Amino acid sequence: MKSVPFKAKSTFDLRGGYFKGQGTIRLQGDDIAVEVQVWPLPTFKQTVRTYSFDMTDLEEIRHTRRFWGDTLTLRTRPMERVTEIPGAANGALTLKVKRADRPALDAFLDRLELWLV
Repeated sequence: MKSVPFKAKSTFDLRGGYFKGQGTIRLQGDDIAVEVQVWPLPTFKQTVRTYSFDMTDLEEIRHTRRFWGDTLTLRTRPMERVTEIPGAANGALTLKVKRADRPALDAFLDRLELWLV
């Protein structure tokens, strides 16, 4: 399955507002894998870190479709599953996906829906 590229919902929410974050999200077996790269604006990229959590930890999936791009929010039951991921707050990971990547996001959501049903 293709991974879905994203940006952190708000660049200025990461580490006091001086960092930029982007990455990919994909399904890997029964886990959701999130690869994130965070770096100071505008220089010095850091290495990619991978975080994963089990799909059974998902409590809510919210998808908002807009003209310029989509917003995907994943909320987990134990909040600590996503607290280490840059851009996550209050047990929810909110990602911005460009309109051009909408087909990959739709495929990701379809596969999640098949698993959750």
